[in-house]
Amino acid sequence: MDLNRILTRILGLGPPGRNVEVNPDDVFIVSYPRSGNTWLRFLIGNLVHSGPVDFRNIDDVICDIYQKGKLFIKSRTPPRFLKSHETFDHRYPKVVYLVRDPRDVCVSYYHYHLKNRWFDENVNLNDFVVDFLQGNIRGNFGSWGENVGSWLGAGFGRSNFLLIRYEDLHEDTMEELKKVADFIGINSSIEQLEEAITRSNVDNMRKLEQEQFQDWSTTRGSDPRISFVRVADVGGWRKELSEDLRRSIENEWNDLMGKLRYLPSVGS
Repeated sequence: MDLNRILTRILGLGPPGRNVEVNPDDVFIVSYPRSGNTWLRFLIGNLVHSGPVDFRNIDDVICDIYQKGKLFIKSRTPPRFLKSHETFDHRYPKVVYLVRDPRDVCVSYYHYHLKNRWFDENVNLNDFVVDFLQGNIRGNFGSWGENVGSWLGAGFGRSNFLLIRYEDLHEDTMEELKKVADFIGINSSIEQLEEAITRSNVDNMRKLEQEQFQDWSTTRGSDPRISFVRVADVGGWRKELSEDLRRSIENEWNDLMGKLRYLPSVGS
């Protein structure tokens, strides 16, 4: 470990993660990993930032509590927009929680592990699903069910909590982004919303990733052959999950997936 990293750790100047200091006017963009958090941050960032958002500035505009240092986050002008993957935290004063079908999350997370070389290429999706169901994967954010369930159980129905489904955001980006903008107090015109959506579309994000992947801490040093911005679609799990793997995920979180309309609700 070099001297700078030692001093950072001793002085407590590294990324705070779950221990981030919370201000009363903070807005948290929360999701389980690989649920579309980066896309939503681009959309919001392109509304609140004075210029276009890209991979060089996204963690500054909407601070990544796992990448930006404690002092940097503390210095941001309120209201601060913060990214989080944590389970329920009662301190968060305002939360936009983005949820995605766990079958798609699982497949996306598997490829993300491959991109970061977190396991050997010979590790197959069957092996990964076992760890995914148990939450035994990088990040210590619990399983999908634990993470999503903690927020829905404690936050749903409260005025400071907005649930957004990735699938709805994908189908009608304008409508869902308008909900988010109204919730966090951004008075945006239709033209501003349209511009934010255009700047944040998948083609533009892929282009920016190709140009800037070594400039962004999340992708720096990762395998450039595997894109961070993958298919960005709904239902891609159908092409990659076997029937047995699909059933294992559905059986694990049947009730929760039903409540979120990923499966028919019990009794329907």
